[in-house]
Amino acid sequence: MFSTNYSLSVSETINAPANTVWELMNTFEKQQIWSPRMVQERDAKTWLEWVDGTEWAISFREWERIGAWHQINLTIAPHQHIHSKLVFTKPRKTVSSTQIELNEKAWQTIVTRKLQGKLPFFLFWMKPMMISMISKDFKAGLIMLKDLTEKGKLETSTNYSWEVFAERLFGFWITNTAHQNDMPKVMWADYSTLMQFAKENNIQLLWWFSLYPKTDLKTGIFNFVSCMMVNPSVKESITLPENMEWHAVPWWKSLKVTHNWDYRYIGNSWSALYGSAMHLKKKINKKQPAYELYLTDPRTTSNPAEWVTELYLPLR
Repeated sequence: MFSTNYSLSVSETINAPANTVWELMNTFEKQQIWSPRMVQERDAKTWLEWVDGTEWAISFREWERIGAWHQINLTIAPHQHIHSKLVFTKPRKTVSSTQIELNEKAWQTIVTRKLQGKLPFFLFWMKPMMISMISKDFKAGLIMLKDLTEKGKLETSTNYSWEVFAERLFGFWITNTAHQNDMPKVMWADYSTLMQFAKENNIQLLWWFSLYPKTDLKTGIFNFVSCMMVNPSVKESITLPENMEWHAVPWWKSLKVTHNWDYRYIGNSWSALYGSAMHLKKKINKKQPAYELYLTDPRTTSNPAEWVTELYLPLR
């Protein structure tokens, strides 16, 4: 069968020597600690099987919601690299080659994850999206490895609530577009503008929330809305500037997960949410935007361990 090749590479700089980083990645069990997949589904089945007559083991991982794979380490150079074969069995069988490389420079270590794989030719149109999604997953794992190495712990988690009726939201907001790498900076600037307007006009704020009307995984471009939730009666006495508008999000049946800890890890919870929709065979309502509801304010709650965000994915 004809196929199309794809490859990707992502890196993260960790403030530690290579031997320290190596101690957190030199076994299958240690790699699971900083795997975004394990955060998404902590009750995943994992086990090792030793290959007869060799020193190699095969790590099997099976997630109820997001698929299954096994990994075979092919070559290992301590403090330098691990080369593995990655075989996905669910939801679609694929075989890939993957590497983790360490490059130490001046008491810092650049960790790079690479992958080379193939797609059936009739799925060529999925290639950009596949590269984007796997790159995000690898990057999230490297950020977790960085925090585990530098801070000694990880405290992020995803809690499932399944199907709920999301409450009606009303507020004033700013719409913007940015690449996913720039989105945190752009979004925070928009929220700062909204907060300043609220302060100048003595508006009592209830919650913050962000809507995602359109995302392009191929290009990494996101259309998003930064919003301050208020009592609807506020609209009667306040005139908004041109860059803001009033809007309401209706009650809607949704899948919900709760994300705990730093916003840098929130992509793990979004992956878990979409993976759950696929697993439960739920149909996503593309006419209604997915959104995040922030239950804590980083300005007054400085400890990321206390940050709580609810994620909602509207269903048909």
